[in-house]
Amino acid sequence: DLTVGDCAFHDNYTVEDIPFVLPGVQEGIGGGAIGVVLFSTPAITNSVFEGNESRAGLGGAVSSSFGNTTSISGCEFRGNHSALSGGAVAVHALPALFGGAPSSLTMTGSTLEHNSADLTGGAALCTEGSSLTITACDFTQNSVSGIGPSVANGGPIVVREGGSVGATGCAFTGNTASG
Repeated sequence: DLTVGDCAFHDNYTVEDIPFVLPGVQEGIGGGAIGVVLFSTPAITNSVFEGNESRAGLGGAVSSSFGNTTSISGCEFRGNHSALSGGAVAVHALPALFGGAPSSLTMTGSTLEHNSADLTGGAALCTEGSSLTITACDFTQNSVSGIGPSVANGGPIVVREGGSVGATGCAFTGNTASG
């Protein structure tokens, strides 16, 4: 398990073109600052994530995949980027080939602004049967550019492939999807 509190993560990145043969594995290694895989319970509090990048995977700052239960509270995500989806955070499952274990992420009292993704989910991605629960979070000026064959969608958040999102007391301002 991973516990992070009162930390700052600036200008970190994941590498490009990791040579994995199995489908879905490279995407799961995202998270420019933190990438957590395989049935963990990470807790991240009162931390700042700025200028981080996932160059080949999901989640520009944080990626939680393959059966994790992640909590994020009181954090700031600014100017992070994913070359795929989930500019700030991504929550997703183990590929179906390996049993498809979904993940869950709970985010409370956090700010997500000026994050971007090239395909979908400018701030957040939730996919493959996983769940994202957000409470009292602000999503401001996050964007998706729609580069490549995908149609841009989800300026602040995108949900696909059986994912589920619940939002309470959140503000969404000036988020865009173009392309």
